[in-house]
Amino acid sequence: MTGKNPNYQWFFYITMALLVVWNIYTLRFWPVAWYDEIILASITDSFMNGDGFVLGVENGENILTYGPVYFLLTSLSCSIGGFTIFSFRLVNLLFSFLTIVLTYKIMDVFSVRKGIRMAITLLFLIDILYLGNAHSGRMEFVALFFALIPYYLYYTKKDTFIVISSSVLVATVAFMTTPRIIIILLPIVLFVFIRLIKTKKWMLLIPFFAIPAGMYLVWIFCSYGSLSNMLSYYTSSGKSDGPSLWENFVGGNFNIMKWHIPLLMAVLFTVVDQLRKKKYQDMLLLTLPVILFYLIVFDTGMYAALILPFFYLLLAIGLNSVLEYRKGLKYVYVALVGLCFIVNSGYFVLKSGTVVLFKETRDERLLNKWFQAQVPEGSRVIGSSSYYYACHANNCAFKRMCGNLSYNDLYTGFKPEYMIINSCEDVPKVFETQHKFKAEKIAHYNPRKESSNVIPQLRKFVFNITTTYEGDLYRIVY
Repeated sequence: MTGKNPNYQWFFYITMALLVVWNIYTLRFWPVAWYDEIILASITDSFMNGDGFVLGVENGENILTYGPVYFLLTSLSCSIGGFTIFSFRLVNLLFSFLTIVLTYKIMDVFSVRKGIRMAITLLFLIDILYLGNAHSGRMEFVALFFALIPYYLYYTKKDTFIVISSSVLVATVAFMTTPRIIIILLPIVLFVFIRLIKTKKWMLLIPFFAIPAGMYLVWIFCSYGSLSNMLSYYTSSGKSDGPSLWENFVGGNFNIMKWHIPLLMAVLFTVVDQLRKKKYQDMLLLTLPVILFYLIVFDTGMYAALILPFFYLLLAIGLNSVLEYRKGLKYVYVALVGLCFIVNSGYFVLKSGTVVLFKETRDERLLNKWFQAQVPEGSRVIGSSSYYYACHANNCAFKRMCGNLSYNDLYTGFKPEYMIINSCEDVPKVFETQHKFKAEKIAHYNPRKESSNVIPQLRKFVFNITTTYEGDLYRIVY
């Protein structure tokens, strides 16, 4: 190899390609279709059918919380590849790849050595939270990609009409993907605004305010009808007299995952080191999203993916900086980075083994084949979230069993014929009592019997699978 193309670059490119292929291959196996995913998939299905942003799997409420961007993208993906778990999840996965590429480019802006950029990028790609969110069918990485573009432009381009217009355009697109992205957008919007004021570029304030205001006003009046209706939608309680959307989404709970503790320690070290070097503005811009996230967002586990690029960007900056040291703290920081690699790679190896060895228990194609043999096409079905795609593939009307469904929702407007419950849930008795029907068990789905996997002896070395498509099918008797 020449000096311009050392061995580690080939290792990086090959490993990156393998990780991309692995993520695409395992996308439909991991995770099993779950609560949040089928809500978003149901809205996509309604949008594709011309019914707006309706939550068909529950009470048919019009869901306007997120904005139209994600559903336009998932509708496009499902129109091309069919309405499958793979096509639906593919959007967030592809944007997660783009987010990592953009994070790599921002590392370059901060003059991080190429070898360090490559190492931290690989570490990002096997992060536990990254893997879970990228496969989740949610929209965090879609919004995050658009939100990071203004950060990149802030450091690499001069403030011109095109640059400012582009920045606020993609920032608005991010916000119209999910409003939670505001915690990422606020710092960069503030920094750009202050720079425009300081440099007296008054005319650039016109696109700065006009573009996002115009785009969002169009969305408000097309979806909510008026500004007052939008405010009422976010602040009033729902149909079940529960908390408002505002109360559900806001309220920092400092949900720090234990496997991110080494990463967080290294990031704190970076901040202290950079402040000592008087990098005040950079540290403020890069840490404000993290601070705002923990203060404002009520995190249930997935949302912290929004701040992952800032963690790994700060990690790269810190590692690049400490290499200047001769001893002492240099070794402490390198040890923390090494611990991050051990934690992430250890989880990745175990998870990969689990997905491969148990893939038949999470193979929706096997489930679809079995379901179509048991339930007549076009039937009305209630059940666990994990069976949504199987019902859709069989052209069955499906409603998810949850506390939001009242007696009238189930019977007056739907009146189900079948019920299918995941083995990890204990729902039938509760619903028999609440809704006064009798559920007769007619079949049990055991995915291991439907497959030809002959390597059970290896399974004891990996994670024990508790969530699969295994479950029971009932016929409802009135």
